[in-house]
Amino acid sequence: MAAKDRARGKAFELHVGRLFGGRRRTNGERGGFDDCVPIDGGLLPVSIEAKAYERLQLRQEWVDQAVRNSGGRPWVIAQRPKGSHRIYATVDLKWLVELCVTAGLITKPIEEVEVAD
Repeated sequence: MAAKDRARGKAFELHVGRLFGGRRRTNGERGGFDDCVPIDGGLLPVSIEAKAYERLQLRQEWVDQAVRNSGGRPWVIAQRPKGSHRIYATVDLKWLVELCVTAGLITKPIEEVEVAD
């Protein structure tokens, strides 16, 4: 990865961290593997993986990384393709539904439907 791409990735991590009231985690910093942490360190209530690649994409290894690094917390894969001003988020749908119910955006789902892997 070129130095310019790494710098863009770091700047994106900082931007996303600030959106969540935190900052970018520095390499070697204690407290997990999240890309974004609270200002004073530690862990945010949501685990964030920030990806600033050329094109919008979703990779299974990113999901695996997000789940593994979350330690059971909700996780978000935030990405902004190169040249885009829009940030996209990938999350677990069950968590998103629970969040919408808690926020009063929807009523409780009619039924729990289990989806086979």
